[in-house]
Amino acid sequence: MKKVKIVLGSIFVIMAGIFIIGRFMPEPSEDMLVYESKGAMETVIDLAIQGPDNILYLGKIKLVTDNPTVGDIIQAVNSSDEGINIKLGENGEIVQIGDYLSGQPEHWNVLIDNKEAGETNVWNIPVKEYQGITFLFEQE
Repeated sequence: MKKVKIVLGSIFVIMAGIFIIGRFMPEPSEDMLVYESKGAMETVIDLAIQGPDNILYLGKIKLVTDNPTVGDIIQAVNSSDEGINIKLGENGEIVQIGDYLSGQPEHWNVLIDNKEAGETNVWNIPVKEYQGITFLFEQE
């Protein structure tokens, strides 16, 4: 009988500990920007925006949309209160982020997993789960 009480007491202590710890654990979406559009597919990406001298933005973004693109990432950032504004040109190219304008010889470049995207129209650049996306301000 004593063994049963010890086992039940141990189970109670373990369950209480799990409950208490679980209440204080952050939700997975608390530390990421969530953007919902048409669709049900969830894609989580990491975004870094690197200006000429410093990082302008660094964070995780969860896109809830089918066939997500870099354009959806930009909409997520622009619709949030993250304090950064990204402007696009007529052809879907990044023309300005914050105070940094694209022009000659400086321009914004899109990198996916540290490789150039090879496309300037952000609506034509698909993204996949857990990719690292970088907007890099390059000066030639």
